[in-house]
Amino acid sequence: MIIKKIKSFLENKGVTGIYFGRSLGSVPDGSFVFFPYEPTVFNCGITGVLTIKKRSASKDGSLIQRLESRLEKIFENNDARFQGENLKRSDHYLGGRELLGEVKGLCERLNGQVGFYEVFLNQDHQKKLSGFCGNLQELIESEENQRIQNKQRLTAEEDEIMARRISDIRDILWSLKNNVLFNVEKINNLGRFSEFEQTPMAVSRLKEINLIFNNLDRLEVRGRDSAGISLLFGLNKLDFQTFQEWLREKSLFDDFEARQNEEVLSNLSVRVNKWASWTSLVFTYKVAAEVGSLGDNVSYLRSQVKNDEIFQRLVRMPHAHYSAIAHTRWASVGEISVPNCHPMDNDSNVSKGIIHVCLNGDIDNYQELRRIYEVQTGNTIHEDVTTDTKIIPMQIEKYLRDEKTLEESFRLAVSDFKGSHAIAMHSDLAPGKIFLAQKGSGQAIFVGLAEDHYIPASEIYGFVEQTSRYLKMDGEKVTEGISGPTQGQIYILDCESGTGLAGIKAMYYDGTSLELSETDIKETEITTRDIDRQNYPHYFLKEISESPRSIEQTIQGRLEILAPGRYGHPASP
Repeated sequence: MIIKKIKSFLENKGVTGIYFGRSLGSVPDGSFVFFPYEPTVFNCGITGVLTIKKRSASKDGSLIQRLESRLEKIFENNDARFQGENLKRSDHYLGGRELLGEVKGLCERLNGQVGFYEVFLNQDHQKKLSGFCGNLQELIESEENQRIQNKQRLTAEEDEIMARRISDIRDILWSLKNNVLFNVEKINNLGRFSEFEQTPMAVSRLKEINLIFNNLDRLEVRGRDSAGISLLFGLNKLDFQTFQEWLREKSLFDDFEARQNEEVLSNLSVRVNKWASWTSLVFTYKVAAEVGSLGDNVSYLRSQVKNDEIFQRLVRMPHAHYSAIAHTRWASVGEISVPNCHPMDNDSNVSKGIIHVCLNGDIDNYQELRRIYEVQTGNTIHEDVTTDTKIIPMQIEKYLRDEKTLEESFRLAVSDFKGSHAIAMHSDLAPGKIFLAQKGSGQAIFVGLAEDHYIPASEIYGFVEQTSRYLKMDGEKVTEGISGPTQGQIYILDCESGTGLAGIKAMYYDGTSLELSETDIKETEITTRDIDRQNYPHYFLKEISESPRSIEQTIQGRLEILAPGRYGHPASP
């Protein structure tokens, strides 16, 4: 009904060729297509997080106090003030663009590790933020009413300024309410803080895991038959012994040992690797379901993490290294099953280290590479695993056996793969690093540049909760390499090397160095408010419901219907 009204309205204005939910190839040239789709394309989603360890502490005082003082200026500069004083809206309305940008930055910092922990620990801060949210909601409603009531006396420029500033306030409200306060609630639940101790390390790690689950939920728009997450921790020798002692005290040690002996990486699998002075532990959670609703898979993974008492203890142990990668999938190769769910691992029983990978796209020469691998090594891939993703860690391991470094093994392995692909990997052979590879036009990898995180993701949706700044890998680009034209890019994210570009090593598939600069950093205006599914059962219904508002925003400042006789427009006879 809404779509018919929109279409009728536009056709009455002389705008024709309007289609909804159609493939671009099925409509005439020059058509407008809302919610276009490609009927034969199914996709997956990758997300992950890597905490930047070397970071200076904030010296700016309480973020809550700074936010409060800025919000006061916003409330002071409402529309009522402009009706009584001779002020220019573009400079001062709702505090002006610069102030609103500063407030958005403060909200982003409140969602960073330091700011969030300050809020998480302090219920007074939470109450104050809740109060801010109530006041902002009232401001939005009153200012929107004023804009509508005074539309006839506003110029098109003034109306557009008001609409954009009110939209900025909506973003600020959403950020405080959902990205901060709602996440406090989610993390409290995920970490069972009423039962287990509340440590800065535990809050930090669980915040990152919660972020990944939030991102997987948003990425399910691309596919939802399975989902999985790999969490890699590094404990020093003494802390691992303490961890084992606690497991024995709680009669959990036998369960811990049993979870290490599964032949195929499955839900609740644990991989342990003991090095000379430290021990790596990788906890994996997976789910596969052909039939279900959006959100079911992530809800299940949350419950698995929450109810895993062994993990709840581990996340509170001091650890030197941590990284996470996760995936939501629409099966294109292999049956829909937990063994085929990403992440995929190498054969940790015979390998030097633990390797976990996620894949978007296809390894077109998978069968050929599998046959070569099995002939050369004498190892066979388990019969339950039929996805092409499995060849990725096995191919990396093959080069490791030739005494190559992990970086070189990763580069050589991805260079062997035919087809469009995007790959994420972490390993205890390079703790504190995430390896990314992307080649071809069918997939994408973005790297969100947050204040204290790298957030790799296959869509912008996967990092905007933390930051608007990002890099985009360009796997389509062909450049002159070491031995001729080369294609495909590799990024290595390193939490030890600093923030931003300083912690990223980039190269092409042939090893040619790729120099990144500040001009490569982009910024998106998309927020979690734009792409969150909210309470709708699926995104398409949400988009239909938001169509009128979306069209209004699209034509805002570009279309003005003039009254008869206004600005020289002739009145009807």
